[in-house]
Amino acid sequence: MIITQFGKKRKISRGPMVQHCSEHGNSSEDQCSVCMPGFLLTDDGQCTQHKKVVLRVVGIVLLILVLAVLVWLVDLWGCRRISNQRSLRHARRHCECTKLRMSKQKGRDLWPMTTNLCRTPVAGPEVMLHFNFQVMIIVWALFIGLTWCALIVFYDPALRVLGTKKFGTPRENCILVAWGHDTQQRLMSVKVWFLGCIYIVSFVYFMLLSVL
Repeated sequence: MIITQFGKKRKISRGPMVQHCSEHGNSSEDQCSVCMPGFLLTDDGQCTQHKKVVLRVVGIVLLILVLAVLVWLVDLWGCRRISNQRSLRHARRHCECTKLRMSKQKGRDLWPMTTNLCRTPVAGPEVMLHFNFQVMIIVWALFIGLTWCALIVFYDPALRVLGTKKFGTPRENCILVAWGHDTQQRLMSVKVWFLGCIYIVSFVYFMLLSVL
């Protein structure tokens, strides 16, 4: 096989290499003649995933699941008769009694959907503390995600693709490994500073939350 490196052509002795290939071609290039099941042979002798097969399999599985759920709902709502009416009435009364309601001064009505569970003790201070914790986690995760996106947009877009690029031929793999090594070393200080700042901000944030 002949490859070009640094403007010079060199001969190397190895067999053709094509991902997801079952039988390679007779030529000296990296080409395939028969791909593995589920992969499609392209015009340049490469194997790509057959998207139609994957979509058909996913569609059939989803259709079977939807039909199974519909059959179960029809059987549950329309085909089954009530065999114990007394137990059903008791279960419904118990369900109504377990619902959270407002005080007697407010008529014992159900709490509206617009109730702020972070400030209103609907079911005690424990539930209010739990929802405050959930809000804190959401804000903390959004802060980390937006900070990382800001670094990608305003500092270096390589932070988004580092470690996620796909490789092809051995030559492309060598180029990708060299680029990844240089980029990783170049951006190492940025990632270290990012983790350090996130650690300090998270510590201060958690301490303020525990006090408040």
